[in-house]
Amino acid sequence: MTYRPISVSALIKKPLKLRNETSHHAEALLKHFSDQRNVQYDGSVIGLDNPKEISSLLVQWSTFTEPLTRFNAVVIIDNKVSGTGGIGWIGTNSEGVRVGAAGIMLGPEVRGKGYAYEALRITIGFGLRELALDEIHLATWDANIAMRGLMDKKFGFMGRRIEKDRFGNEWECRIRKTEWLESVHSV
Repeated sequence: MTYRPISVSALIKKPLKLRNETSHHAEALLKHFSDQRNVQYDGSVIGLDNPKEISSLLVQWSTFTEPLTRFNAVVIIDNKVSGTGGIGWIGTNSEGVRVGAAGIMLGPEVRGKGYAYEALRITIGFGLRELALDEIHLATWDANIAMRGLMDKKFGFMGRRIEKDRFGNEWECRIRKTEWLESVHSV
């Protein structure tokens, strides 16, 4: 299967877009992943604070597998890279359910303005509709109050405590496609 470039947009206070990354985003991604405020609650991005690793990451993100195992994007706000997002660990579990783990990481300059909600809403909708997933998992560290607030309060899909995983996540929320499509958040 051939994958085409993806660009998903939403309009809230300002234009927000999730799109495939390109080599033109390398400098912005290096800056993003080098900022401790952005990576402090995400063990999956440890070591992405140098140009060589960013270059390798861009190669990985632009290589698509069949079947698709991940979708990575940059978050563009006001025509500027303001974060990353996407869905990883896409696959079928032992019960035959197609699942993926969604996430979003925004820079401090755009936090607290509704962008994380909108970007995650777009990501979840894209995964369930376009990637034909049956379930999306969200996971975070106990200390990541902002993400826990998105999971529990904004989306209303209560997280549950889990045994700390290899990325340090201690909370998980599972969103079934039917629940999402019936929710007010569905796009």
